[in-house]
Amino acid sequence: MLSRLAEHLPHEIEVAGRLGVAEAMESLATEVKRRLDEQVLDGEAVFLVVRDLGRFRELRKAEGDFGFGGFGEEKKAGPADNFLTVLRDGPTVGIHVITWCDSLTNLQRTFDRGAIKEFELRVVFQMSSSDSSTLIDTPAASKLGPQRGLFIHEETGTLEKFRPYAFPATDWLETIAAKMRARPQGTPVERPRAAAKAIPAADEKPEKPGGFSFSGGGDFNFTKLLDDTPDEPAGETPGSAGGGPPDEPPPGG
Repeated sequence: MLSRLAEHLPHEIEVAGRLGVAEAMESLATEVKRRLDEQVLDGEAVFLVVRDLGRFRELRKAEGDFGFGGFGEEKKAGPADNFLTVLRDGPTVGIHVITWCDSLTNLQRTFDRGAIKEFELRVVFQMSSSDSSTLIDTPAASKLGPQRGLFIHEETGTLEKFRPYAFPATDWLETIAAKMRARPQGTPVERPRAAAKAIPAADEKPEKPGGFSFSGGGDFNFTKLLDDTPDEPAGETPGSAGGGPPDEPPPGG
């Protein structure tokens, strides 16, 4: 799905597999630190999308590791450390994390409770009462049933039940991509970054379905995108084309 989106969206997108985790995390963490040091608050918006977090063992927290190296030497930041840097410090400078995980157990293998709190916007599906209470401080997700999801806004404490969308069809993607490309596009700006070694060859197929990507689009700004919606034809409801049939299963748990 990430590869399909990369073909249709007009933004700069890089898709990394398991072998590119370390390089991608180092590149993003370096960019976060650069923006913080230079106080760059109006840089291009960058979104790190992690699909199936449980498959990325490199991003899991180290149990019993207090962060010390040998005598007189500082421990080099690994992929997990760089991932937390992006999660905690990235939003201030326009770099955001969107991740999907299949279970609370796998989520806790990567993040401690404090790190989980960094996710201000959350979507949960049917889960046990105890897992729901741990993750969103209420057992509400245990009562969702099939074909329902719960959207939580952490800052305001808002909970909203909704019907999940199915994966978009190719023709729908092409239609939306054409509308996005019709918008005035910003001019891409070169930024310091580590050498990108995580991009697979065009004919290379990933061994596992897990994957993550990060993208930027010149002057692309997510907030502006929400405020400046394109004109819709008469009688058409914005976003209605993305929904699947009522009896179509949700995209994940």
